[in-house]
Amino acid sequence: FLVVVSTQSTGINAEYGRIAKCRAVFHSGFDKAGVPVVVCVGKNFPVHLPEHKVLSHCIQVMDPATTREYCLVYFHTTCTGPRKDLNLLQTVFSNAPSRYKTNLKALYSVHASRLQRIMTWWFTVSKAKEVKGKVVNLNSLEQLFTKISQEQLQIPQFILDYDYGIHGSISSSTSDI
Repeated sequence: FLVVVSTQSTGINAEYGRIAKCRAVFHSGFDKAGVPVVVCVGKNFPVHLPEHKVLSHCIQVMDPATTREYCLVYFHTTCTGPRKDLNLLQTVFSNAPSRYKTNLKALYSVHASRLQRIMTWWFTVSKAKEVKGKVVNLNSLEQLFTKISQEQLQIPQFILDYDYGIHGSISSSTSDI
């Protein structure tokens, strides 16, 4: 019996380890006011794994930050088609403890498509009214860096490259991923 429990637990930890390696949700420094930042990279969300396990991982990563004021940065960069990550974030805000919404200082949505902006607006109007005034759509990393110092963010290289291709003159020195 102990071996079975140990094997099951190892399997669960291995699955969460695979989700964590995707670097879809992670802590990344502090904003200019000293508020912790959680980063979500839409393109990195594992679409091949069961949604409930990815959701559980998101909550596990976000939970420590939500005990006080925190910021969420969502990179929608190069995302196309139906996005599982948007549904997951909506599920987190719909079902997690109320502190996830009340302690949210800002949700910075970077490189969002028009459809993603409409879906976010609809969600905040219909299901998460407490979050509506906290959503800030940003077109560039330069706009984000007015809120959060560039040195405080771990930004994947493909996001830096995309932003440079669109806006130019962004330093790639902060890429840690």
